[in-house]
Amino acid sequence: MIALSVWLIPAREISVIIAAQAPIIPNPIVQRLITCESGGRNVSIVDSNGKMSYGILQFQMDTWRAWARASGIVGHPMVEQDAIRLANWAVGQPGLLRHWTCAKILGMV
Repeated sequence: MIALSVWLIPAREISVIIAAQAPIIPNPIVQRLITCESGGRNVSIVDSNGKMSYGILQFQMDTWRAWARASGIVGHPMVEQDAIRLANWAVGQPGLLRHWTCAKILGMV
């Protein structure tokens, strides 16, 4: 099955993202992060350091952009499949798991 996601993103980020993709399954580490970070809800919140965090994995845009550049993954953190794809990549990279507060809470780092 192919899913088509279309999101309107603020112009300062990008006008429209259109992505056709097969469903991405979060690895077990990412699934635990999703549960802790957002309870599985696709939300935008201001976190404890005063920055906006987005989506089921609560990415900050600076982190999203840096990891997207490093991984070659294109998307937006409010698109669940994009967030899972980037998180699946990130947890396999040395030192990146520590960026999630929940990784510390859950004893992953």
